[in-house]
Amino acid sequence: MNDQLSQEIVLDALVELASHYPAAGRTPNILRLVAPDICEDLRSVGVTTVQGLRAAIKEHRRASRFWPTSADLVQAYQNAVRSGALRTNAPALPEATRPTHITEQQARRNQEHCRRVLDMLDRNLRMPR
Repeated sequence: MNDQLSQEIVLDALVELASHYPAAGRTPNILRLVAPDICEDLRSVGVTTVQGLRAAIKEHRRASRFWPTSADLVQAYQNAVRSGALRTNAPALPEATRPTHITEQQARRNQEHCRRVLDMLDRNLRMPR
């Protein structure tokens, strides 16, 4: 699956978002015209993945009653990054903080466990007992 941001993905997300703002009157034809510009604007601030786009849309949807402009989505993305709502692909345990008294194999297991925990938190799931 390609997780890279494209105009088609932005268009699909905007069409889906339009259902949350029916009074805005955004038609698929209008969205088809603005999707390339929104895609370009988001890419210019580092939104290169579907995850980043979804985080921006989610952040905006929760904060505003109005249809987002391109600037609103850029601001929402930056807010999501600042708040930690958007996790990057950085290792769960950065090299600088890795304990030196454990093996590489244990460090990899720990990192994988941290990734699973973060993923579950993102999906609002509880850890198995």
